[in-house]
Amino acid sequence: MADLNNKKAPIDITNINEKIYSLIKGRITHFEYPPGYPLNIRKLQVEFGVSNSPIKDALFRLAGEGLVEITSRKGTYVKDISVEDLYEIEETRVILEVGAVEIIAGEITDEQLERLESLYQGTLIPEEQFEYSRFMEKDSRFHLEIIKMTNNKRLLDIYKQLNAHVHITRFQYARNRKKPLAWTHQDHLDILAALRERDPDKAKKAVRIHRIKARDAFLKKRKQKEPIESK
Repeated sequence: MADLNNKKAPIDITNINEKIYSLIKGRITHFEYPPGYPLNIRKLQVEFGVSNSPIKDALFRLAGEGLVEITSRKGTYVKDISVEDLYEIEETRVILEVGAVEIIAGEITDEQLERLESLYQGTLIPEEQFEYSRFMEKDSRFHLEIIKMTNNKRLLDIYKQLNAHVHITRFQYARNRKKPLAWTHQDHLDILAALRERDPDKAKKAVRIHRIKARDAFLKKRKQKEPIESK
C-alpha cells in the first residue's frame, strides 16, 4: 500500500480542485480514459499524490456534465455517448453557433476578423504533417472564438461543456484520419466571407450548413460504431 503522506505531489497544489478536475477531464476528452474506463478514487489519489477530496469533487462535477457515471453497484466510470446524446449535443451546437454568429456578424471588427482568419490558417496543416488531434485543436479554437466574441459568459460555459462530449466522439471515431473531411475548409471560408460582409443572414446560413454536415457525418459513424477511415 502506498504511503500517501510520503508521496510527493506531481502537481502544484495551488487551486488543487480545479487542477485535478481539468486533468481528469482532459484525459477523458483526449480518450486516455475511454468510455467504460473505471475511475477508482484510491488509485487516482495515489497517482496524483493528493487527498480524496479534490478527486471526489472533480468526479461529481464531471458526473454533472454527463462525462462520468457514478453508481453504487458498478462504481465510477467514464460514460459512453449514445447516438441520442450525440444528436442532442450536435443540435444544441447548431443553435448556439448560429445564434452566436448572428450576434457578432453585424458588428465584428477588422481585428476580430483577422483573429478568426489566423485561426483558420492554423487548420491548414500540410498532409505530410497532419495529425488529427492537432487539427481538432485548431478547428475547435476557430469555433470557440466565435462564441467568445459574443461576450456572453453563460453561452461560453454551455458551449465548453458540450464541446467536451464532441471532443470525445471525434477522438473515438476520427483519430486515425489523415486529413480533415473534404468540405471543412471551404465551409470555414464561407463563414469568414459572410462575416467580412457583415451579413448576419449569410453568416447564419454558412454556420448552419457547416454544423449540420458535421452532425450528420459523426452520427453516421457513431451508429456504425466504427472509426472514420482516412481516404
